[in-house]
Amino acid sequence: MSQASRESSIEIPGAQKSPTDAVAALKAEFEGFVDKLREKLDDLEITMQTQQQTQQAADDYTSSRNTFGEADTISGSRSISRLFPIYDDPIMSKEVAKAQEPSALQEHRQNRQVRKDNTKYLPLGPMSSVQRQNELRLHNRWLQLSMQYDPYAAISELRTNIRSASPTQYVKARVSVGSLGPEREPAETKTRLHPNGARRIAWDLLSSFVLVMDTVLLPISLAWDLQKDTTDMPSWVNLGFFTFSLLFWTVDIFINLNTGVFHKGQLVFSKQLIFMQYMRTGLFLDVALVGLDCVTIANVLLDSAIVDLSFSRFARIVRIFRFIRLIKLAKVEGFIQEYAASTGRQWIIICAAIANSMIAIGLLNHVLACLWFWLGRTLASEGQSNWIAIAGAEQLTGFQQYLICFRRVMWPVVPAPISPESHFERLFDIGNNVLCILVLGIAIFKISATVLELLAMNEGRLKQRREIRRYLRSQKAPFELVSRVMKFVEYKLEKLQPNNYNTSLISLTLQTELYVNQRSSFLQALPICRLAKEVFPEAFASLCVALKRMVCENREEIFIAGTITHRMYVTVAGTYLLQGIEGDCEESQLTGVNILEEFSLYMEAVPHNHTLAARTFGELFTLEGDDLVRSLHTSPGCAAMFFEYAKEYASMMPKEPGYLDRATQASLAERCCKMTRVYQEMFPDEKFRLDLLETEDPSGEPTEPTQPMGLARLIRSGWLEDLEESTLPHQLRSCLPELHPVHGSHIIFEQPQERDRSESSCISILALLADRYEIFTRPQDANYRLRRQQWEELQDIVSWARPSSDDIHAVLVLMAIRPLGKSKFVASQVPNHERRPESAVLYLVENCQNVVPSVKDLPQQGLESLRATLRLHAVFNFAQMLQGENVPANVAQLQEQVRREGEQALRFYIIFLLGFMSGLGAGHGSRFLNAKRAENVIAAVRMLQHLLKATPRGIYWGYLIARAQALQAPFSTPEDLVLIRLACLMRIEDVSAYEQLKTSWSYLGPDEQLTLTNHFLADGIEDLVCVFEFLPDCVANAVANPAVTLSCLLECLVDLLHVLQPNIDMMPDLKDAKVVLVDLSDMSEFIACVQNRFVFETCVSRCKIRFAGRRAQLEMTGGNWGRVNDTESDITTIAYSITDLRKRQQALANQVSRSMQKKEPRRRSLTFAI
Repeated sequence: MSQASRESSIEIPGAQKSPTDAVAALKAEFEGFVDKLREKLDDLEITMQTQQQTQQAADDYTSSRNTFGEADTISGSRSISRLFPIYDDPIMSKEVAKAQEPSALQEHRQNRQVRKDNTKYLPLGPMSSVQRQNELRLHNRWLQLSMQYDPYAAISELRTNIRSASPTQYVKARVSVGSLGPEREPAETKTRLHPNGARRIAWDLLSSFVLVMDTVLLPISLAWDLQKDTTDMPSWVNLGFFTFSLLFWTVDIFINLNTGVFHKGQLVFSKQLIFMQYMRTGLFLDVALVGLDCVTIANVLLDSAIVDLSFSRFARIVRIFRFIRLIKLAKVEGFIQEYAASTGRQWIIICAAIANSMIAIGLLNHVLACLWFWLGRTLASEGQSNWIAIAGAEQLTGFQQYLICFRRVMWPVVPAPISPESHFERLFDIGNNVLCILVLGIAIFKISATVLELLAMNEGRLKQRREIRRYLRSQKAPFELVSRVMKFVEYKLEKLQPNNYNTSLISLTLQTELYVNQRSSFLQALPICRLAKEVFPEAFASLCVALKRMVCENREEIFIAGTITHRMYVTVAGTYLLQGIEGDCEESQLTGVNILEEFSLYMEAVPHNHTLAARTFGELFTLEGDDLVRSLHTSPGCAAMFFEYAKEYASMMPKEPGYLDRATQASLAERCCKMTRVYQEMFPDEKFRLDLLETEDPSGEPTEPTQPMGLARLIRSGWLEDLEESTLPHQLRSCLPELHPVHGSHIIFEQPQERDRSESSCISILALLADRYEIFTRPQDANYRLRRQQWEELQDIVSWARPSSDDIHAVLVLMAIRPLGKSKFVASQVPNHERRPESAVLYLVENCQNVVPSVKDLPQQGLESLRATLRLHAVFNFAQMLQGENVPANVAQLQEQVRREGEQALRFYIIFLLGFMSGLGAGHGSRFLNAKRAENVIAAVRMLQHLLKATPRGIYWGYLIARAQALQAPFSTPEDLVLIRLACLMRIEDVSAYEQLKTSWSYLGPDEQLTLTNHFLADGIEDLVCVFEFLPDCVANAVANPAVTLSCLLECLVDLLHVLQPNIDMMPDLKDAKVVLVDLSDMSEFIACVQNRFVFETCVSRCKIRFAGRRAQLEMTGGNWGRVNDTESDITTIAYSITDLRKRQQALANQVSRSMQKKEPRRRSLTFAI
C-alpha cells in the first residue's frame, strides 16, 4: 500500500466527509488489506517451493523408474535415444526411442473405468489450422460480420445475378462463371430500350418535332385544301411530310412495344408485361390514328378514281382526329421540366416555363388562324358574305392570307372586317376573344406559379442568411471575418440545400436511386466498390446512401497526421493540400475525386498517414466503418466479398504503422480487389488459367520437357558427392522450372515467399543427403546453430530411410510443387472437392502437368511415392504433433494410411518431413531447423519411425514425454501429462514458463482440473474427443491479454465443454463419431480484443454453435462483440482481486494436501522399518 493511500485513509476528528471521500477511504483500506494478504500468500508459496525442491530429485527418479524400467535410469543422459530400450531392428544402427503409453496414462484410463464422474464432460484435444502469418488486426465489426455469411455466398449470389441479368447489368464486363463460359447479354433483350435511356430520349425528341410539324401542317392543309391539287410545290411538300409522318408513327408503335416498362417500381423487359401496359395506355389510340392516316393517304391517291365524293368528304373530316396526337406533347413538357429540375439552375426553370407558354400560345394562334381562313373560304364557296371579300384577300398568295389571319387572331382587340349578316364569323370572333383571354391568363398563372415556386425554394436560404447576418451584427464581428463567414455560408447553402419536403412523396427505392445517381461516380474510384456496383447493385446502392456529406472552409484541417482515423474521406469539390508526417513526403495538391484513408474502414486504431487541409471551400463525403458494415447486411454475397477484401487488405498492410503514400494505397486496393473470389470468377486472368499456363526459362522460351531429366542425370552422376554451395541454387532453378525467380509457377501465381521456402527445402534436403553441415546451417544464427550431435541424429534418420536416386528426384520435385496447392488462383479453378492444398497438388499432377512440368519425366516409382506422400500429408499434420495439438486418433489415421501405402511410403514421407520442416524459414539452407527447434523435430520423427510397430497412443505420448524430459518436468501423474500438453500448446521452451503454467493450473478447482484432465488425456480412439481448432491461438492471445489470462481461459473451456455435450448428444450425425472438430477461430479473435474479464467469463452463454457434418463452428455473436470494448470498473476490479486471492489460497491448500499425502506413506514405511 502506497504512502499516499495510507495518509488518505487517516480520519481527522471533526472533519466533514463527502460520499466520494468515504468511498475512496474504503477503497484504500481494502487495497491495504489485499496487499497484506498477498504478502502472506507469497511467503507461504516460497516456503512450499523450498520444501518441494529437496524432494524433486527423488520424485524424478521414482517417476522415471516407474515409467521406463530400472535399466533405463542407469544412464544420466536425457537424450531420447537413451530413455527407452532398443528395438531389435537391423536397419537401426543406433538406439531409438521406445514408443509406449506412460504408466500414468494407463492408470488414469483404469481409474476412469472404476470412477464415473457425475459431471458430464467431453474429451478435448486442441488442434489449430495452418499457422497464420502476422497481420494487422481487423476491426471487431468485420469479425462480427464474418459470422453472418457463408464464405461462398458471394459466388452463389454472383451466379444467381448472372442468370437473371438485365440489359443494364454487366454491359462492360466479360463474365465467366465455372463451366458456363463467357456470359453474354441475352439476345432477346438486346433490342429492348431503356425508358430513360439515351436512345429512347432521342426518339421522344424526334416524335415531339414530328408532332409540332403535324400540328403546323395539318391545319394549313385543311384550311387551304392542299391535297385537292398535287401539282404545286406546297402540296407536294405537305404530302411528302404526311407520308413520312405515317411511317414514323407506324414505327413508333413497334418502338413502344420494345421499350422496357416499370412494373411495381422495378424496370422489366418482358414482352408480355410491355404489351399489357402499352395496351392499357395508348396502343388502341395509336393504331386508330395510324389507320386514319392510311384512309387519308388513300383519299389523296384515289381522289381521281372515286366517282362518289362522299368517301372523299368523309376522309377530310377524319383528318381532324389527328389532332388527338397533341396529347403526346404533355410528355415532352414533363420531360423539359424534369430536365430543368435535374440541372438545379433556377434560370433554366423559369426559361422553360416561359418557353412552354409561348409555344402553346403560338400553336393555338396558328390553329385559330387556319380555322379563321377556313371559315371565310367556306362562306365564300357558298356565296355568302365573308371577311376575305371584305378585306380584298382573294387574289393574295397563301402566305399573305396566312399572315392576315394570324395577325387577326393574335391581336383581337382591333375590330375585324366582318359583314353584319355573317353570324358565323361574329361568333368565331367572340369565341376567339374569350379563348385568347383564357389562354393568356393560364400562361400568366403558370409563369407566376413558377416564380413563386422558386421563391419558396429560396425562402429557407434567405431566412438562414438573414439570421447569420443578425448574429454577426450582434457579435460585432469585423468586416473581414464577416466576409469570410458569409462566403462560406453561401457555399454551404448551395451544397447543402434544406430539404423540407414530404418524405412520403418519394419512395425509399426512388430516394436510393437519387443517391446512387449523385454519388456512384465518387465511390467507383475504389476498385472494390466498382466491382460491387457491377455484381451487387443493391448493396452498392446502400453504400451510396451511407455516405455523409461534409463542407469545409478555406484553410480548415480535415484530419491531422498521427491522430486515430475513424472514417474514409472522398474529396469531391475544392482544392486541398496533403502532407505526410514531419515532411516524410512532399506536399501535394488535390482536386477532383480522391479516396483517402480507406484502411480506416477495415482496421482498428490506425493513425492518419497524412494531414489534409482545404485550400478553398470544399465538399467531401465520409464513410465510417460501422455504416459500411450496416449497408452490407442487405447482401450476404457482398458482405462475404468485402470481408475477404478486408482480410487481404489487412494482411498486405505494413506490419508497423508508418507513412503510406496514396499511390501505394491505390495499388494495394487494386491488388486486394483482384484477390477476391468474385473478381477471379468475373474477370479470369489468362495468365492464371491452368490450361494456358506455361513456365518459361529466362530466354522466354517454353520449358523443355527434357529439363526434369537433367535433374535425374545430375543425381545419378554423383551430384550429391560434390555439391557446390555457390552454384546449387542456380542448378535447382534450371532443373526445377517451378523455382525460377521470374518465370516459375510460384511467381506466376504471386506467391514468392512459397518459392523461397521450396528452394530452401530443396537445398536443405540435399545438404542432409550429402552430409554437408555447413550448407545446411549457413542461414542460422551462430548462437542457435544446429549442434553436431543433432546433425548426427538427423544423419541417422536419413540412413534409416535409405532413399534411392528416384526417391531423391521425387522428393525434390515434391518440395518444389507442394506450395502451389495454397494458391487462390489454383483453388478457384480446381473442382470443389479438390480444393484442399494436397488435393489441389494431386489434381495438378494428374491433369495440369504444364503447371508442374517437373513431374512430366518422373519415374513411375517416384511418381507413386509423390502421390502417396501427398495422401499421407493430407491425413496427418506433422506440425500439429510437434505442439501436441492433435490427438492419438490422428496418429491412428496416419498408421492406417501407411499400412495401405506400404513401409517404403513411410520412409519417403519422413524424408519429406525433414525437408518440409527445414525450409519453413526460407534461406539458402535451413534457417528454421536450428538447435532450438531441431530437438522437437528429431523426437517426433523418432516416434514416427515406429509407426508400423507401436500403438498410436505410445507414439503420441512417447513424443510428449520426450518434451517433458527437455523441460525437466515430471510425468508420473495424469495432471503432469495434461501440463505437458498445455506446455506444448503454449510453445513453452524454458522451466520458468512451465512453472507459471503450473501456477495457472493450480488456480483451478478440483472439479475443473478433473474435467480438463479427462479431456486432455482422451485419445479419440476409444473415447469421444473434441478437437479444438485454433486453440493454440486462443492460448497465445489469452496469455498476452491481462484481462483474460490462461486460468480464465481454462475455466471458459470447461464451460464450453459442458455446453457442447448436450448439443452433440442431440446431433444424429455424431452418434457414432469419435472425433468432433470445433472451430475456435472466432473465440481467438475475441480473446485478443476483449477488455473486460467478466465479459469473457460469461461469453459462452452468449455464443452459438453451428454443426456441419462432424464439424462445429463456435460463433461469438453480436452479444459478445458488442461488449468487447467494455472496460473494467472499480467494483469488478475489487471482485477480481478477491477471486484471485481465493484461487491462490485454494491452490496452496491443495498443494499442502498433496504434500501431506506424499509424506504419509513414507512415515508408514519408516515405522514399519523401525
